[in-house]
Formats: sequence, C-alpha cells, structure tokens
Amino acid sequence: VNPLPCRWKFGVPRDEELEFFGNCAYRDAFSRAVRRMEAAGGKRVTIDFAPFLAAARLLYEGPWVFERYAAVGGFIESHPGAALPVIETIITPGQTPHPSEVFRGMYRLQECKAKADAELAKVDLLLTPTAGTIYRIGEVEADPIRLNSNLGYYTNYMNLLDYAALAIPAARAGKLPFGVTLVGRAFDDGRLLEAARRFRLAEPYTVAVCGAHLAGMPLHSELEELGACFLGSAETAPRYRMYALEKGSVPKPALLRTEKDGTSFYVELYELSENAFARFAARIPPPLGLGMLELRDGSRVPGFIGEAAAAECGRDISGFADWRAYIRTCTRSEWKADSHAETNAV
Repeated sequence: VNPLPCRWKFGVPRDEELEFFGNCAYRDAFSRAVRRMEAAGGKRVTIDFAPFLAAARLLYEGPWVFERYAAVGGFIESHPGAALPVIETIITPGQTPHPSEVFRGMYRLQECKAKADAELAKVDLLLTPTAGTIYRIGEVEADPIRLNSNLGYYTNYMNLLDYAALAIPAARAGKLPFGVTLVGRAFDDGRLLEAARRFRLAEPYTVAVCGAHLAGMPLHSELEELGACFLGSAETAPRYRMYALEKGSVPKPALLRTEKDGTSFYVELYELSENAFARFAARIPPPLGLGMLELRDGSRVPGFIGEAAAAECGRDISGFADWRAYIRTCTRSEWKADSHAETNAV
C-alpha cells in the first residue's frame, strides 16, 4: 500500500505537450480540473511529458504490433472478412522486419521508461485528460487509424511503462462529458483511489445568473473576486416570467416559474468552489432565493429565483427575454451606483 500523503503533488504536462485536437471546450475543462485538484489539496507541478509520448508511439510504430498478430493474426488470415478492414490493416503486417528491430524496440522502451520514471518520481501522481477530444462514429470510420491514435494520446503508453491508471469523470464540456486520468506507479491503486475521492469532494458548484452578475453588469466583479470560472451562456426552459425589482441602488430581476405563458431567458453559467458558492449564496436578499433552474436542454442548475412576492412588488419584463436588453431601455443613473452599496443580487 502506497498511501497519498497529506501534502501531495500532482504532475501536469507542459502546455505545449497538452493536445486537444482543436477542442477548446475540452481544453477549458481540463484547466478547470487542474484547479479542482488544487482545491482538493494537491500542489501542481509541471513535468516533461515527452518520454511518455515517446513510449506511446511505440505501441503502433514499434514491434509490439506483432504481439497482436501473434495473438489473433492466424484467426484473421483463416477467416477473411471477419474483422473490420482497419483492424486487419493494423494487425496484419505488410512486411516482416528484421528480428533485431524487436531488441531495438525493447531498448528504446527501457530508455523511455527510465526518463518517465524520473518525471513521475517528482510527484505523487499525474493528472492528464483521458482523451483530448471526442469524435462521432462516422468521423472515426472515415479516418480510423489517425483518430484512434488521437484518442490514445494520453493512454497508449500506460501498459508499456507498467503504470497504474484511474479514469474518472470530471465535468461537462458543452453537451459532452469530459474525464481525467490519474496515473501512478504499478500497485499505486490505493493512492489513485484516494486522490479521486478528494477530487470528487472538491466538486465545484455551477450557478446560473441572469441579472446584475452578468458580464458587464454592476455586480459581475463579485464573481471575479470569488474566482468564478465562466462556463458559457444558455437559456432557461420556457417556463419562467421575469420581474424587475427597482428598489435599491442596483436593479435586479426575479425569475418566477409558471405553468403557462412562460418564456425563455438568457443566463450565464459560472463555476464556483464550494466555499465561494456558500459565500455567494449567503448574501442573497429577499425576495430572491436559490433554486434549481431548468435550462432549455432539460438540465437543471442552481440559479436565482424569486418568491411569489416578487410578482407583486416587481414589474413584468418577460417580453425582453434578456435582462441586459431591458437595462438598455432604462436611464435611471442611480441604478449604476457602486455595486458594493447593496447586498448580493442576481
């Protein structure tokens, strides 16, 4: 057993070694995962990922492809057409290399492992994406060798280097899932499971804002001060009415759920740590409160909703469908007062 120490370090590849194949959403999701691992108590250390990548290339470019042929090559040759064409292409060799290539491959792998072990010794575990992107089935069928190689960018070295690994879900990147892999030495399973547990406990909170905390609005700086990470914009399901609460130095809206005559509203999604979320929510003034907002895609996230009293003291502005569109029609200069003059508002 190799337990995770109280003060622990996790390695992350250098920026130039991280590859997301044009998937910006996955790149952002990994950056959030790194921050989450730091929130779980780990210290980030940048490591040289080159020897890991060099070992990964040996899986397809070295003699190990012939190990596959030794296992199933006879079956493929005696059952033509039973395997997918791309599998036959990879496993059936076009030509047999000189036997010395096997030894050269083994020597090269030993060299890669010595360097990779030295990098892994600097930390308690590695944190990488499980995959740098995700593809549709049709895309893989059209270009199977290259795209499958891309999918294995962070994993193809694992067995060759005799490492332990644990893949865990981390976040959503748009509508798609994103995961990370924890990498350790052989038999480090317990350590990786403990790191995964701490990672799960450090799960951030997503909050939807629709008013004074939107980008460019008076209270947006509160989100910045709390270290909030912008996840993207969205729309609520068409089941709400919006009321403008005009009392106070900063205007604010209240969303009320309705079973009829509902409208969709523009919202922005932000990610907060557990502590920051608690601090943010603790200052919500009535008649506002926290509830689960339903988004147009059917998902639910915490967001600011109004009590029934908001419909009595506020003005129905549902026709605008966007708080900023309503604010542009207003000229009350006192509404632009310093945001710190009033308690937290959505």
